[in-house]
Amino acid sequence: MDSIYDDIFGFYNSGLFEYLVRLTLFLLMFSLGLDFTLQQFLAFWRKPGFVLRALMSTLVVFPLLVVVVLQIATLPQSVIIGLVVLAAAPGAPLTTRRITMAGGDFHLGAHLQITLAALAVITTPLVLMLFDRALADIHLGISPRQVALNVAIVQGLPIGLAVLLSRYRPGLATAVAMFVGKAANILFTILAAVLLVTGFDLVIEAGWRANLVISLVVAMALTAGHLLGGPDAQTRTTLAIATIARNMGLALFIIVLSGSEKRELAVLVTYMIVGFTLAVPYNLWRRRSA
Repeated sequence: MDSIYDDIFGFYNSGLFEYLVRLTLFLLMFSLGLDFTLQQFLAFWRKPGFVLRALMSTLVVFPLLVVVVLQIATLPQSVIIGLVVLAAAPGAPLTTRRITMAGGDFHLGAHLQITLAALAVITTPLVLMLFDRALADIHLGISPRQVALNVAIVQGLPIGLAVLLSRYRPGLATAVAMFVGKAANILFTILAAVLLVTGFDLVIEAGWRANLVISLVVAMALTAGHLLGGPDAQTRTTLAIATIARNMGLALFIIVLSGSEKRELAVLVTYMIVGFTLAVPYNLWRRRSA
């Protein structure tokens, strides 16, 4: 069994895997940009209270929760690095689908997602730099400038190109939107499947403590997002899901860029499984409450 996983791990270290991650993230962000409308985006920013609380929950509260659990639990370096990378990668490309499933506001989620993707050029390297300085166990081996440049290429550039295409060639944008969306979802599914197959053994190997810590982070982040969502039921649901929905494509990209090992990738798999599992009862509760 070990030899099989070692063979598959060679795929992680290959240029093909890095190219697949880059292409997947690029297409996901391009698809997101094709759905952008200036009017709805401006309407989103006309709700400064929600925008402030949303940015606070996704960009500040989640990293602080990671800091808290790292202070109270002794964890392997791979788990620490995995959690730090997740803290630096908000705004999952498929957040809107999860928000809709839970009965949240699709448009709020979509424009929060675009905002987070645009801000990631600044926030992602900043969060990684702060963790690097605060924790002696964190050595990703990549500079903030390198992270910012690569995030701009794989996230900012495709969103910008998609917005320009929609603005000046709306017919062409409509024609390619479905194809790009399906291609991005297929590639993301392939990446997730590869991680699940090759990382599931390490999820078990990580032990109950690491899994408990990740579960604690998800539960606290879900609660924080719900409470910060305000009095409206839909905004509460939207922000709760948006807070726990970390950008796995960007997190994968950072892990690959830093040259980390399969154990760090397995932490992302664990978070995917735990995040989805804990979100199910919350989704059912919110839909029944709607």
